[in-house]
Amino acid sequence: LSTNQEAAGIAAINQAEKIAPNSPVGYQALASYYIRNDKLDAALVPLQQLAQVSPSDAAVQVDIGDIYVQKKDFPKAKAAYDKALTLDPHNANALFGAAQIAAAQNDLAGTSTALAQAVAASPKNAAPYNATIAVILLSLPAGKGADPIADIVKYSTAATTADPNYPNGWFDLGVAYARQGKKDDANTALRKAFDLFKA
Repeated sequence: LSTNQEAAGIAAINQAEKIAPNSPVGYQALASYYIRNDKLDAALVPLQQLAQVSPSDAAVQVDIGDIYVQKKDFPKAKAAYDKALTLDPHNANALFGAAQIAAAQNDLAGTSTALAQAVAASPKNAAPYNATIAVILLSLPAGKGADPIADIVKYSTAATTADPNYPNGWFDLGVAYARQGKKDDANTALRKAFDLFKA
């Protein structure tokens, strides 16, 4: 798979699954391959098999939820994250999944609550969590629901505060300032992002 010989790689994994059907390794390898290549529907098959082989692994449910978020199938995403939290009530990525769903639906209060829980569960992920939520809010269509610009600035600022060397946070902040018409602030943030990306 790593050398793009997909047919041979999948055949090898299928053979491994026949030899040891209860081993998670083959399912993990195939799911990872599909996810890396943005084949989300294909990735769901080995992930669902993996969920049967490793029913107590919350990370599998998180992976399933993440795929459904990307597909914008939020009920199925929520169901997967809920399963993950049943297995591990403090799973930060599952809590963050709830924040992503809320943000994608322009539920600003729900986003704030879920994101706070996720960051509390994994403070080291504060920068990427906040920056990702900012990106989701930036992608919302204008004129539908509450204007999220203040929240975008808040989350982008939180990302840059948590990790001043996290370029995505600075980029999000620059875009948010530009939308507010704050040209100088936008230029400063975008220059910072450019320098960090370049480095």
